[in-house]
Parts: sequence; structure tokens; C-alpha cells
Amino acid sequence: MEMRKTTNIKPDPDNPRKQFDAALLKGMASTLKEHGIQNPLHVDENGVLIAGERRWRAAQIAKLQEVPVIVHKNLTPTQRLEIQCLEELEIQKENWNFIERAEAWERLRQSYEQDGIKVTNSLLSKKLGVATTTIVRALHCLKYPDEVKEYLKTKKISERVATHIMDNAKLRLETKLKLMRRAADEGMGRSEAFRMVRRTVQDLELTKFKKAKQIPEDFVSEIGNKILDLEGRLNFLYQNASLFSPSQQIRMYQKTKILNHHQRPRQWGRTSRVAQAGNRKCREPDF
Repeated sequence: MEMRKTTNIKPDPDNPRKQFDAALLKGMASTLKEHGIQNPLHVDENGVLIAGERRWRAAQIAKLQEVPVIVHKNLTPTQRLEIQCLEELEIQKENWNFIERAEAWERLRQSYEQDGIKVTNSLLSKKLGVATTTIVRALHCLKYPDEVKEYLKTKKISERVATHIMDNAKLRLETKLKLMRRAADEGMGRSEAFRMVRRTVQDLELTKFKKAKQIPEDFVSEIGNKILDLEGRLNFLYQNASLFSPSQQIRMYQKTKILNHHQRPRQWGRTSRVAQAGNRKCREPDF
């Protein structure tokens, strides 16, 4: 370890961490004025930062002339990226946004593969000291649209909320993005977002059910005509019941398919007056 002037140190343009909170940098700068830098910066032989850019920026705000550094020589791109990922995880994990972390892990995985090392998520978790499920979830979120990744970068929504909305198989992409915008605008927590998604899915399923149960208009028209025809026949029998014998009434009702063959109409079960007077049969209407 050695001391170097802050002006002789340059930031790394390929640093996986891109965003730095100005308020946090000011707070760190006030701490550095009192206690100095406890964790040294990591630089290469050319003075380019490998890790510790946040502390270097805070040291500039605090107007420190010199900072402690550890110089690394002859590092491969993979080793350099590995140090950067470990530095961010160990020292400032909470302030590292989810997407930047996932992009750094993906770069590290690709760098290993370029070196001829086949890296699984399990092996990557051992090298970084992170749970395998955390790495799987992070790499999966890189497949989301840019709008969703921007919400994650700015921490408008959490990774749990984004995963719950975007991985729902019952929702279309347009609906998912609308829910993401609403969750980000209203600052929804996990439980609120889960309830919103559940209500949306229920509404969609209800709409699909109503459409599936909808009766075609031509079928409704056909059934309506049959009901009107049947109503006309029943009105005719009601108005002219006295003209027909009970057996005739039963046969006519069987033609309308209202009664079974063994059923007898109650209100018109009397003998026809015309048949009694003339002792002759009345002609049944042809239904």
C-alpha cells in the first residue's frame, strides 16, 4: 500500500457502477475529513481506478490531497472485473442498484467464458459469495424491457415487485408495463403491488368468462321465435279449451312438448260441452 495524490488517480470508464448519490458522497466526505480513508483504493500501474471510485469522489469533495492505494499489476480483464464486483458487494452493497449489479455479474460471467472457463450460476455464487438464487434472479431481470430496468436502477420499484409483475404468465406485456408505471408512480410496496396484480388477473378472467358464455345473437333470435310460437299455441288452447275433450287436450299438449304422455292438464280436464251436447268429435287443430 502507498499514498498517492488524488489528482494522479483516474476513474475507470468501464466501472460497472455508474450512478453515485450526491447526498451520500457529501456525507462520506464529511466523515473522511474527520477520520480519513480506512479502506484503501485499488488502482492499476497506470493510476486507473479498479475499485473505490466512490471513496475517491468523496475524497475530492473533502479536498484530501493524498489517499491510500493498493497497486495491482498485470491484471487480466477478468481479474479486474472480479475485484470490482467483490469491492462493491463487500463495502457498498446496499447502495449498488440492482441492475448495475446484475450487469456486472453478467460481464464477469462472459469474461470467464472468454478465458475458456465455463461458469455456472452455482460457481459464480461461490466466487462472489452470493446465494445462487440471488444471481439467477438478477440475471433474469436483464431480460426485462429498458423501461422496467430504468425503474430498478432508480429504485422506484423493488426487484420483488418487478419480478411478480413481469413474470406473470396471465398478463400481456402492455398490461404488465401499465402496472409497472402505476407501481412506480404510486411508490407501491410489495403487498400493495401483489394486491393490484391479483385484482387485475381476476378482472381479466371474469371478462374472458363473460365472453365465453355470451350467446350468439342468431341463436337468441331463433329461441325467441320458438317461444313466441309456443306462447301462441298455448293461448289458443287456453281460449278454446271447452271445444275439446280431455284426451284431445292431452294430445295437443304433447305436440307442444310441454307435457309428458302421462300428464293431464288440471284446469282443462272437464268434458267438452260441445262433445257432450252433440256427442260428436271436434277436429283437433293441426299444430
